[in-house]
Amino acid sequence: MVRLVRVFLLFSVALGLFASLPMVSQAARTSLNPIPAKTAAAPLNQATVTPVVTDSDTVTFAQLGAREDSMEGPFNARYINVRLPSTWQLEPGAAITLDFETFVSGSSVSSDENVQFFAGSMDVQFNNVQLERIFLDRSGPRSVTIPISQTAYTSTRVDGAHTLGILLDAGLNCGNDSQTSVIIRATSSLKLPHSLGTLSTDVKQLPRPIFQDSPLEPDVATIVVPSNASAAELEAGLIVAAKVGSITSSRIQVPLIAESVLSPTLRSESHLIFVGQAANFENLAAVDFAEGSGAEGFNLSEAQAADGIIQMATSPWNQQRVVLALSGNDDEGVIKAAKAFSTGNVRASNDPSIAVVADVNSPDVLTKTLNLQITDVPSTGLTVERTFRSLGFETASEFGIGGHTFELNVDMPSGYEMSNDGYIEVHFAHSALLDYSVSAMMVRVNDRPAGSIRFDDTTSQNGVGRVPIPRGNLNVGRNRITISANLIPNTPCVDPNLAGIWYTLRADSMIGIPVRATRGRSIVLRNLATFLEPLTISNTLKNVAFVVPSDDPASWTVAGQLATALGDSLDPAFVELRAVNPEQVASVQANHDLILVGQAPAHAILQDPALQPIIPAPFAQGSKHPTLGNSRVVYRIPPELSLGYLEFMRSPWNEQRSILAVLGSTDQGVQWSGNALTTSRLRTRLNGSLAIVNDQQISVEDPTVTGDTAGIANDALGENQDDPIYREVTPPEKPQWILYAIAGLLVLMVIISVIVIIQAARKRKQRLI
Repeated sequence: MVRLVRVFLLFSVALGLFASLPMVSQAARTSLNPIPAKTAAAPLNQATVTPVVTDSDTVTFAQLGAREDSMEGPFNARYINVRLPSTWQLEPGAAITLDFETFVSGSSVSSDENVQFFAGSMDVQFNNVQLERIFLDRSGPRSVTIPISQTAYTSTRVDGAHTLGILLDAGLNCGNDSQTSVIIRATSSLKLPHSLGTLSTDVKQLPRPIFQDSPLEPDVATIVVPSNASAAELEAGLIVAAKVGSITSSRIQVPLIAESVLSPTLRSESHLIFVGQAANFENLAAVDFAEGSGAEGFNLSEAQAADGIIQMATSPWNQQRVVLALSGNDDEGVIKAAKAFSTGNVRASNDPSIAVVADVNSPDVLTKTLNLQITDVPSTGLTVERTFRSLGFETASEFGIGGHTFELNVDMPSGYEMSNDGYIEVHFAHSALLDYSVSAMMVRVNDRPAGSIRFDDTTSQNGVGRVPIPRGNLNVGRNRITISANLIPNTPCVDPNLAGIWYTLRADSMIGIPVRATRGRSIVLRNLATFLEPLTISNTLKNVAFVVPSDDPASWTVAGQLATALGDSLDPAFVELRAVNPEQVASVQANHDLILVGQAPAHAILQDPALQPIIPAPFAQGSKHPTLGNSRVVYRIPPELSLGYLEFMRSPWNEQRSILAVLGSTDQGVQWSGNALTTSRLRTRLNGSLAIVNDQQISVEDPTVTGDTAGIANDALGENQDDPIYREVTPPEKPQWILYAIAGLLVLMVIISVIVIIQAARKRKQRLI
């Protein structure tokens, strides 16, 4: 009995300890303290410089972006683009070292060692100059070094890139079942002895040498505006940033910074694009421009007071870099220079390093693309037919087996829509040596298939094919038309290297678009994840106005990020966006989509009574944190805590316009908001119109959720929401059965104790008797 009591006592103690433990689930292992954020990325205005990939003369195919590849016989070819840095000047002694491996399969291949092996040949060309023919007279791996003659040094391409061609001829495979395969190894290399020359400062070559897209030397550039930049100078800087996004497709970071944060390291290692009045920069005086600047700005005899001035010169801080000035002696001239740069086609003056811009006319989209005046479009609509030539496309041909693509752009002006299905009529010709069962053309509109066109003998000389453009497939703004062809020969023994496989797209091809003035009100979807769509309705961004504080260079950098993203998305041929300071917002709020950047107290528009019923999370007067009254749980947070806030809403002054607020409680918070919008892996998580950003952590609040708590705001404390950064720990209820079990055990223990005591008393009496 004593043992039984001990067992019950131990079990009761264990159960009691278990019941006293907190019931913690995985979801509740948090506190009200912010989760430590990951190390923040360096702000763009302190960007580091990526070093040159190689300084040696030897460059591997892998460094040129070419992967290991296999060429299958009987005929095949591979071409590698060799984009050298603009400073490289080739010297004698260049050579190609080709690492490859030859395989031959088939029953006709003899295993007799006495039979001479021969699998074909490979021609090696550089800039279309034949260098050597390699005979494939043995299988297995080989390495062959081929000198590059100086006659082959001259590029045949408009962009100055060199072309390396490797052409396989295994025609002896024809008529038997043997198959020759050659693998070109990525370890193959080019020896390119070179000296470093000075960069060209010819403005006609812009955007080169600033942006040259060479894998051997990364493009490093910085846009610099005056430390006390006016709204017009900021506008010009953002115009340039948008064009840079279009040029680079956002593959590299090109920060927009104030001159005050231009470090000596960045000044030395980067190409510099100064945007602003020359007299407002301290560093320009050190640059040896053809026409120097003084206290009053540039003094060009051929320029008038309000002209824009574009100049380029070698950087005094690094002879392998250039300084580009997009300037003028007043704000009007600065904007002219920036808009001229945005066209991508700068015309030089007598001195090739200088361009003087007298005026910049806004392109009439209808006149440019549809050759119509707005008044020519009746309310009932009409079909506009234009040739590809009128859209800037000239007849072109492609050669070789496989896929080939042509592209052209069509602009649909704001205020117009398709009234019915349109069409694309393709005029073409092609080789008669194609396998018609697998060779055809595909037409796409904005990456959506519109239709395909079959090849046959009747289309080989004067083919005509028409595919429809479904109504709604053309968007307001720029639209991309893609015409691709897959060319497969009717026999593998057609040598494509002899230009036997080809197709031609003719400039007299046509596009027909039924247009009419937009009827009714269009629906504008405002989602932070797709914020670019409603902001790029104009192909020149003339609908967009940035609102940035005049004394906040950190917000200028974030605005530059956003302008770059807009330019990358739209690829504008001309940029007309606006920029104003908060006190000037009334001049643009009715007719523009607004992008507010900075800290909330700097934007008085956030307190406008017309905005209060619309804004997802309003800001109290002077507060850097919004009132999140729609949150399920509202928290108090320290006012100095860094957080970013993103809000997307319709404009109360024009329901077809939007307001995007890119805000933060600190400069770091504003940067986090900008990063969330311009980093694709973060932007995909912004599925809503209100988001709170803590570095890499993003919480999206649905403003349609009805609030169950009232906003508590004062000068010292703000609120936060129920998000991954701030999570409430709710102590879970303990299971009721544990309480009943403990109670039952206690009763049982009392009963057993009574029984034990009674039995012990009886035993004592018996011993006494």
